[in-house]
Amino acid sequence: KYFTQWNVEGTLSLGRGAVATPAFPLRTALTGFKGSFNNNTVKLDTLRIVSGGSNLSAHGEVTNLRRVLTGSGMVRTAIEVDTDSLALSEILAAYALGQKNMHSDLAYLASLDDDSYENKVAAATVDSTISTPLIVVPANVDATLALRGSGVSYLDLNVSDVSADLIMKRRCLQLNSVRAVTTVGNIYADAFYSTLTKEEIYAGFNVNLEDIAVGDVIDLVPQVDTLMPLLKSFDGLLNCNLAATTRLDTTMNLIMPSMEGILRLSGRNLHFNDNRQVTKIASMLRIRHPETATVDSMMVEGILRDNTLEIFPFLLAIDRWKVALAGVQNMDQSFSYHLSLVKTPLILKLGANVYGDDFDHMKFSLGKAKYRDERSLPSFSSVIDTTRINLV
Repeated sequence: KYFTQWNVEGTLSLGRGAVATPAFPLRTALTGFKGSFNNNTVKLDTLRIVSGGSNLSAHGEVTNLRRVLTGSGMVRTAIEVDTDSLALSEILAAYALGQKNMHSDLAYLASLDDDSYENKVAAATVDSTISTPLIVVPANVDATLALRGSGVSYLDLNVSDVSADLIMKRRCLQLNSVRAVTTVGNIYADAFYSTLTKEEIYAGFNVNLEDIAVGDVIDLVPQVDTLMPLLKSFDGLLNCNLAATTRLDTTMNLIMPSMEGILRLSGRNLHFNDNRQVTKIASMLRIRHPETATVDSMMVEGILRDNTLEIFPFLLAIDRWKVALAGVQNMDQSFSYHLSLVKTPLILKLGANVYGDDFDHMKFSLGKAKYRDERSLPSFSSVIDTTRINLV
């Protein structure tokens, strides 16, 4: 009460020396804070944090403290952050460990020095079983944050250049204009995360992966493997766009039946890997030596809703062959596809229906080709574009 009535002003400078190491040679700056304050605003001239494998510097201001201290306002902050080393796996492990230790013996925690605690965090980082507790966005913070940097790492992904804008308000986070240049390809994204209540946890994302290997696409967006299990049959570089909204549980896992969105995959000069399902389909359609065949081009589009991915008709160009495919992939791994040979060295243009509970128990039946040529394939690109724009 008295603090809000007084005219309080001052400057503050705090710091601690950091030791340079071969692993982190940039740790020569101070870990500390330099700025000014009054009873309503804290201005950050320099905020430097060096901890573990992360090195951050920031400047900006935190304001509206007078109303916050009287319990009737929101903390407002605008901060710009630069980094040349950011270990996200380590930060998440530290957060999870901190949440766990909140319920531990306080005397034991007080007995740990900084080095001992950092060792515990390092051990937690390499523990693949550690789970991150629910991150609740505070209701009394209105913040904007701009991140620019390099040297960002998360699990096996290394980012050489990254930029992102973050808005926090009303228990929601919004990530805008995320751009990351990584060792596996380029990533562009927008996203939101909402924690209105424990029963109302939502997320949405519009992720674009550019020139990324099939295996890396699945590692970065594991949901793609659930949506298109047959994708693992290809080797090569893909462009991937996945835009969706979904609910989350209290351990921050996606609730797949609630997901709604669109999927668009494209690639050129792809190859089939050693996959017996592909060999079976190729044999059925009289395509010889699929293991040496090259997929000249591929564009797959589909809409995700009601626990099902509806894949619109698309063309798969394989050397002298062109195959039209369309169908439904369910989240329980069951599927139903139709395949038509629209260009083939054979006289007959065959069609086939392929279905099953999963790709290990695949059934098929030969029949009439539904699509006779490329002109008979309907285009749903405008539907995909409209849906994606609405989601964004």
